[in-house]
Amino acid sequence: MGGCPGPPVTKTIAGAAETAYFDGAAPLLPQRQAIGDPRMAPSEPVLIKRYDGRRLYRPDAGTYLTLDDLAAMVEDGPAFTVREAATGEDITPSILRQIIG
Repeated sequence: MGGCPGPPVTKTIAGAAETAYFDGAAPLLPQRQAIGDPRMAPSEPVLIKRYDGRRLYRPDAGTYLTLDDLAAMVEDGPAFTVREAATGEDITPSILRQIIG
């Protein structure tokens, strides 16, 4: 007697997001854009702070990161900048060299 009783369940998805709620309104879902498109760039890069012991912290997400996490952000994540927590010095180039090397 295996299987599910009754008819199969189906979903119907509404029309295009542009016309789902308001005529002429911007799309509700972001459209895919080419890499390097200036419209995709956030107004400010994500701030990463490096603390003693080389710990990398992302304050907006409240999480610690590894160099592998930053490497993933370089490939397909948001732009970021890394600053020394104690001095505020921008150490992004140094961190990027560590990722590459």
